[in-house]
Amino acid sequence: MKSASRFLLPLSIVANLVLFGVVLSQRSSPSNDSADSGHAGSPTTQSAAGSVSKPDRGASTWQSLVTGEEPTDWVKSLRAAGFPDSVINAVVSAQIHERYAARRAALQQKNVDQFWSKTWNSWGGGDPETRAALRALGREERAEIKRALGDAYAAHPEYQRAMQRQFGDIPKEKIDALQIINEDYQELTSEIHQSANGYMLPEDREKLAFLEKEKRADLAAILTPQELQDYELRTSQTANSLRWQLTAFDPSEQEFRAIFDLQREFDLEFSNHRSNTDEAANELRRTAEAALQEQIKTTLGEARYAEYQRAKDHNYQQLANLAQRLELPKENAVAVYDLSKDVEKRAQQIRGNSKLTTDARNEALAALAEEANAKVVDALGERGAEAYKENSGWWLRNLVPRPARKSTAK
Repeated sequence: MKSASRFLLPLSIVANLVLFGVVLSQRSSPSNDSADSGHAGSPTTQSAAGSVSKPDRGASTWQSLVTGEEPTDWVKSLRAAGFPDSVINAVVSAQIHERYAARRAALQQKNVDQFWSKTWNSWGGGDPETRAALRALGREERAEIKRALGDAYAAHPEYQRAMQRQFGDIPKEKIDALQIINEDYQELTSEIHQSANGYMLPEDREKLAFLEKEKRADLAAILTPQELQDYELRTSQTANSLRWQLTAFDPSEQEFRAIFDLQREFDLEFSNHRSNTDEAANELRRTAEAALQEQIKTTLGEARYAEYQRAKDHNYQQLANLAQRLELPKENAVAVYDLSKDVEKRAQQIRGNSKLTTDARNEALAALAEEANAKVVDALGERGAEAYKENSGWWLRNLVPRPARKSTAK
């Protein structure tokens, strides 16, 4: 999925341009309009139908406000006219974006109608070379916007909030350096993924691991340890993965930070490692994984660690999502999850009991299935139980053996 920022920026620009139009209309004095309409010397044009219309005052107003050839000139003229920074930012950004329209269209053109091509996509990126060229064009455009708006853009409250969400409380001059580092490494990692074409080889993973470590070293060179942690808590792959994995765990800030610190060190060492024929490397990873879990358990404590483990189970995540959708307490999801573990254990004991005949075994499993279904309905309700069984309650569906197929041989 593409970043939502692609859609948010145009919407922001449109909204501010609407505001710009309103301000322009307010600046056109009604008294002047009425004076013009009644003045014998005011210029008018007459249509074929005989109605009288005035010249387009919007174009002349625009030309009088936005003067000069360079974007910095536009900023100065709009500011001198008294427009707020929010409008200036939107207008100048839109004008600069338009400057790049022809070059962008030329790059995208060969991908417009080739929907049968493996490189086709709906936004016109095309082949790897075209995508790289579009990224470079985007960087050039953003750099021109930044030069034109300067401190006015950086001082905008919305921009500052966006920067704080992404980078934390980091000084502006460091944020500029961070953005450059991010763009450089994003370009390098994109090249590796594109050349991999969906199949990552060991050397590709080694390159990605190397780039990750190099990027972190570059970040550490300009940030304090606290700034680096705050930045990685917001933007790193480790943090993004944990936010998704721990949704049902609902950690406190302190718990999240503690787990992140432990997981981050592990990921930096093993994130690009995959099981392979090197048994020594595989054993090293397994040992490190066990040590990581022990550290997390020590940090959280026995009870909370059990909740942490449960929250990472996909089956429980599905249950927690369903309970939330049905506006049921979290305890109901926990009850069904614990029930599934207990029922699976009891079903295994029944299936493994060699003293039972086939009929007796099937009767015992049917009784267990009836009991389990009743408890799931108690916890989730009829509607919730049906949705659960259809989507993720495979253990309920598999309790009773399916009837054997009748032979069609004659």
